[in-house]
Amino acid sequence: KMGGRRTDLRYEELTIEGRNAVLEAFRSGKPIDKLFVLDGCQDGPIKSITREARKHDTIINYVTKERLDQLSETKKHQGVIAFAAAYEYAQVEDMLRALGLDMKQIERHIVARFEADEETGREIHDWYDNLIAIMKQEKVETKGHIQALKNTVNELTELHFFLLHQGHDRRYQQLVTLAAGNLVEFRRKAGVDDSVSDVELALNALYGRKRK
Repeated sequence: KMGGRRTDLRYEELTIEGRNAVLEAFRSGKPIDKLFVLDGCQDGPIKSITREARKHDTIINYVTKERLDQLSETKKHQGVIAFAAAYEYAQVEDMLRALGLDMKQIERHIVARFEADEETGREIHDWYDNLIAIMKQEKVETKGHIQALKNTVNELTELHFFLLHQGHDRRYQQLVTLAAGNLVEFRRKAGVDDSVSDVELALNALYGRKRK
């Protein structure tokens, strides 16, 4: 069973409990950040789940029943709880906006889920706090991207053109050709012109929303 809550920015279910639900989540391709498994439990279903977790490079934590009970929202975890990606498609800036750029909310919903030691936790907290300060300084609190992200997209666009026209990378050229039809269709649906590069368009398509 899944628990958690949603927002308009696709705030996805945070916990998935029970053997069938967790196994199905892995096999359906849902992004799973961490897996908690009852220590010492090695029956068939659990082995299938941990095998899937390793395929997807998911962090596996073997814990006591008491720890699972603490994490469980349903109290029917059957010895296994998975934490899905809190924001399935959301970019970091929109995650922060969804939480009102409020460090108390960010601490609770993002930082605390790293389960890091105290020093690392402070570093993670400071990283998000600094990002919020940059967003405010660049006046992108409600929409848009910080300049550092724009610079990265520009660098990726330059690399795209190099590989396409100068690098003579045939494999890359083939992949671009295969994606061309989808990019044209997405550009039409998103209502954007050629001022938006194919790289930015592709990133927006992966993100799951049109450029605003």
